[in-house]
Amino acid sequence: MFALRKPEKPAVGIIRVNDPGKAVPYDKMQLSGKWWRVFPVDSREVSALRMLDMHTDKFAPAVGNGLLVSDAAIRRYELSPVISFPTVE
Repeated sequence: MFALRKPEKPAVGIIRVNDPGKAVPYDKMQLSGKWWRVFPVDSREVSALRMLDMHTDKFAPAVGNGLLVSDAAIRRYELSPVISFPTVE
């Protein structure tokens, strides 16, 4: 899963800031640990990304496209069994 991915060093994500005096309620944050920039290519990968917790397992990148996903989340999907459906002939 996530064949289109690359390691992100340094990983900088966007977080929401609860500051009523600030005009823009978002800020950049350096993420610790290992992160991947993924580019989903099909509905299965999009569904997998939707199941991850925002600001825990995934972040919007501060610059560029794609999504920042933690290495732990990537490993969970790699270790999970693949569900295959029988084909009709």
